[in-house]
Amino acid sequence: MNIPRRLSYEINLIPTFEAYSDHMKRCTFGMFDCDPKLETPICIPFSNVRDCIKDCPNGEDELCGKKQTSCDTSINWDIYECGKCVEKDKEEVYCIDSIYKRLCNESSTIHCMTTNNCIPYQWLMDGYDDCGDSSDEDDRLKEVILKLDLNTTVGSHIFKKKLNPKKLKEKEEEKIDIYKGFYQNGIFSCNENLFKCVNVTECIDIFKVLDGNKDCSDGSDENYCEKFLPGCKENCAFRSDHVKFVCQCQKPLQRMFNGVCGANGSIPPIDCADYRVFYQNTPPGIYKMSARNWMASQQHENNFDVLCNFAFMGGGWTVIMQRHFNINNSEISDFLDFNRTWNQYALGFGEIDNDSEFWLGNDKIYLLTNRPGCQQELGILLETTVTKEKIFLKYDSFQIKDEFNCYELKLGPLIYTSNFFAYDILAPSNGGKFSTYDRRINKFCPPNSMNPWWSHITSCSLDYLTGSPKSNKMYKGLTWGPFRIKKIKMMIRSKRYPLHSPTAVPLQFNSIYEDNFFF
Repeated sequence: MNIPRRLSYEINLIPTFEAYSDHMKRCTFGMFDCDPKLETPICIPFSNVRDCIKDCPNGEDELCGKKQTSCDTSINWDIYECGKCVEKDKEEVYCIDSIYKRLCNESSTIHCMTTNNCIPYQWLMDGYDDCGDSSDEDDRLKEVILKLDLNTTVGSHIFKKKLNPKKLKEKEEEKIDIYKGFYQNGIFSCNENLFKCVNVTECIDIFKVLDGNKDCSDGSDENYCEKFLPGCKENCAFRSDHVKFVCQCQKPLQRMFNGVCGANGSIPPIDCADYRVFYQNTPPGIYKMSARNWMASQQHENNFDVLCNFAFMGGGWTVIMQRHFNINNSEISDFLDFNRTWNQYALGFGEIDNDSEFWLGNDKIYLLTNRPGCQQELGILLETTVTKEKIFLKYDSFQIKDEFNCYELKLGPLIYTSNFFAYDILAPSNGGKFSTYDRRINKFCPPNSMNPWWSHITSCSLDYLTGSPKSNKMYKGLTWGPFRIKKIKMMIRSKRYPLHSPTAVPLQFNSIYEDNFFF
């Protein structure tokens, strides 16, 4: 739950050379000396200081500087991932976790759970996160407030048990599982937009009907026409909008070759945008795509799974790359290595799942971006390490060639960015051929001097979205312009996709939650 704040306390979080002057004497300008006591300096870019990731072996880059102290390490707000550094003795001025500490000696006040704040009882359950840890907005306070003697409470500790934000969120967002059926008067039925298997009490998503796989245990989602409507013969078809089989598709719909009624000249879904158009109420998740080489008529290859995002900007997005890694106590852990071979990038790697890192595969991306008359746009979602800011960028078009042409990239201009400083870093890759350490476009680049990406014969760089999240010497880690990144989602969508409100460009990122949208 995103609880609004009564007040904001913003200060400059950018580290200064003055605060870290002891670390600035031996390295070149703009570099940070991890340990001035060592005989040989270990230097990292100063821009990596206080970015919530320990790049120095001793972790000195994440400590506060001279005459500074750390605060706000336990607040719930979507800022200050690893706290912030403020002048000593200024905590009650700049720190969210101490801004109301002075009230702890006042009567009729309550001490917050994990912060140093005390707040008036009138602020309990008022819709504002005054404590900084949301403890003053816990639903369980409703019963406690009635039992308090508010005339005698002076900074009282009423919280006996630490809140579990995840459990609270699950409780708040608890909903009925719409994918299960129900009994009414002894008869089993399925909820709206679900197909009921004939001879068993099972419900499946409508997009799984006639997809070539028996999802019903009785097989009725695939053999319904043969067993239950044999008289219809080849005219038998499935109406996804009515969630039922019919003897004939009514005009203007026509029977497609997979047996589903579709618009004149249409074909079964090829990407996530198609699924959203065919099945408007289908949920986000993993879908099987019909792989087709568009250069060869009626040639079908092995189908493949993709992750569809139906929540963002009208939905219809097919995710082609996803990256995210955990940061625990400023230490990076649990990330997938993207420095792979040519063949691995061609086929794809990682698990296609909303919680996993993966690369869909260049062969599959080629099929998805070369559909005749269906140009794709590219959307990129990022999350920064320090402030957890969500940044969205959109490119006008995105297409790659086949393996014979080294998956050459054809990229349109950047047409939208939600942050002015998140500028276009992909333009230099336009027209480039894909390169990996075992098949380099620029033969003069050492194998360890570049990460897999689209590049030109004159370019050698580690600063690509496939780079390691860990910094190394001059390499800053996974970045987009000035931002260090912890999460990435690359998505494509047909430019012909029918948006509900095509002119609604402004984005409300405050309403985006990690669990239900971003990752």
